[in-house]
Amino acid sequence: MVKLAQIKYYLTNSQNLNSISISTGNIIFVEDERKVYMDNSKGKRISYSQVETVDTEIERRALTPTKGVFYFVVETEALWTYQTSWIPLTSSAERQIIFSPYDQFPAQGIPERLYVSGNDIYVWLNGSYELCGTQQKWLDV
Repeated sequence: MVKLAQIKYYLTNSQNLNSISISTGNIIFVEDERKVYMDNSKGKRISYSQVETVDTEIERRALTPTKGVFYFVVETEALWTYQTSWIPLTSSAERQIIFSPYDQFPAQGIPERLYVSGNDIYVWLNGSYELCGTQQKWLDV
């Protein structure tokens, strides 16, 4: 049986990179170098330098992507690549669902996220928050 590593994501700068201990499964985004580092099971930290940094998901979707290049989106702290379509390499449910009072939602939402206020569920669509559902009961999982 293959043992899967626990993946941990970090966002840092080159000055603080060495303060993160090498541990199998670490994926580290280094903003000022525009590199991604991955720690392997042999205790090595490997860098990947074909990383383009974009500020927003809107900018990423507007790109003409290049195969073999990674795209890091600062706004969502997500890493993407492109083959025949966009492939998310990182995903974090807690970052894709925002729990907040409606009046504290960001001025501009992100289309890929769900925004939850009380029992109401919203999406960002055409420049505004649109109610897309109501949760009758939240379950602790």
